[in-house]
Amino acid sequence: MAQPNNPNDADTVGDVLFTVGTYRLFQEGLNFLKDEIEGLEKQLQSFKISKSPFEKEKHDLEAMIKWGNEQLAKTKYDYDDVHVSGASYGSLRYLKAGALTAADHFEAEKMSLADEGVLSPRMVESIDAKIKLLKEKANQGVLGKLEPSAIYAEVKSSKSRVSDNFKIADETFPETPSKSDPHEYKCFVIMPIGERGSAEYLQNMEVYRKIVEKCVLNSGYKIKCYHAELINEPGAIPAQIINSLSNDEIVIADLRRSNRNVIWELGVRHALRKRSIMIYSSGQEAFFDTSMYRMAQYHLDGQSNLDFFNRLREFIDHIVQNPSHPDNPVWENYYTSPALTTAIKKANLIVDFSVLSMESKEHKYLFALGLQNQGDEMFKNIIAEVRFPSMYMEKKEWPYQHLSSKQEIIDKLEYTVLTFNFEALPEPAQRKYETCLLPQKTLWIFGKPDEAIARLEYDVNDATWEARHNYKVSWIVYVDGKVAGQDSVPFDSIQKY
Repeated sequence: MAQPNNPNDADTVGDVLFTVGTYRLFQEGLNFLKDEIEGLEKQLQSFKISKSPFEKEKHDLEAMIKWGNEQLAKTKYDYDDVHVSGASYGSLRYLKAGALTAADHFEAEKMSLADEGVLSPRMVESIDAKIKLLKEKANQGVLGKLEPSAIYAEVKSSKSRVSDNFKIADETFPETPSKSDPHEYKCFVIMPIGERGSAEYLQNMEVYRKIVEKCVLNSGYKIKCYHAELINEPGAIPAQIINSLSNDEIVIADLRRSNRNVIWELGVRHALRKRSIMIYSSGQEAFFDTSMYRMAQYHLDGQSNLDFFNRLREFIDHIVQNPSHPDNPVWENYYTSPALTTAIKKANLIVDFSVLSMESKEHKYLFALGLQNQGDEMFKNIIAEVRFPSMYMEKKEWPYQHLSSKQEIIDKLEYTVLTFNFEALPEPAQRKYETCLLPQKTLWIFGKPDEAIARLEYDVNDATWEARHNYKVSWIVYVDGKVAGQDSVPFDSIQKY
């Protein structure tokens, strides 16, 4: 026998009266609940599942919404009545579930606006009043003795982990010409996965298939791309993961959701001194402490992921061609410390921002970056990476073998990343500057034309003055594969007044 507070859905409670104002709230909730169910169904589309597991609930809700619209259309005032003749307990549970879903929706929207800092006290008061009213109506009269429809718990569980605005653009990326490299590389993707079958799981799998795997397989190289669930080798899963982290040439770490397993596995990869690529989603704050390393941002709001594809392709190309290039803080700061190796070279990094001109409406500056050899041996190679705010640079494109540029978005701000490689200099230039690698000599990578390899000028004017507070300038320099120095400064700290 059914419990008093949990009667059968088909049982009839009798006639129920609602005021028009109250029923409008329930109708609003039913529409929210239906939208949430359709969102769950959308997550199943990538699995090509033809029959939705939510067909009954969706059919019931559509019938109730249609009936409600017809009744509300007949009324004029909020104090008029909506008469439900022979209402079933199942329909009342849907009404309660809808009202609670609407309340949850408004609570989430309030928190989102609060995070953006756009809520005033009176706005909070109005939203809270709406949420309170919905919850009161959901527990009024006979509804207070009923449990909401079971679909509410399922929707609420998925909403706790899944974004409202999740949408991956349906696009085709340009075909990358096949490389002449015959080797088959392995790319292990460490990523949040979630409970199999949950909305979180479905969303994570969609990110993997439609974005990450799609880009990796179009990199031009022969690559086997997989994640932990696709490992089919015998043995315990943790041991297999460690094996992949240790042996695979490429590891991509998806930092979306800041998943603890992903962070741990990335730490293992870093400790092993292996190359890796970090990716994160739009709407997620970039990690500036690691932004000097290989990071790429993808979009889950319907925007194109072409920029992500291009960046990931560049990163993979760089890893394949430079497998021993340090690219994480553990590798650079721990394994290169004097306590662990005697091979590190003594180097003094010199950075300067000098004034070229100070006119009333525009200030021009020159960025200088030099490396002084304070050791007893000649440096063999120097690699430098500089991140500079693009909007202030006079020259943004550097299409040279020894000095290349690319654009990068960090915290929605555009930077130009300049990469210098001494070994890639044309032979005459190498002969000209190789004496600068000798002990007690200084190689100026950027600086004055008569002494430096390249010249980086930047300017600040009336139009760009205020934005300078948002930017940083950062750099990292390697000597023979070891970090010689790195730092960053706020852009507004290097201006003269």
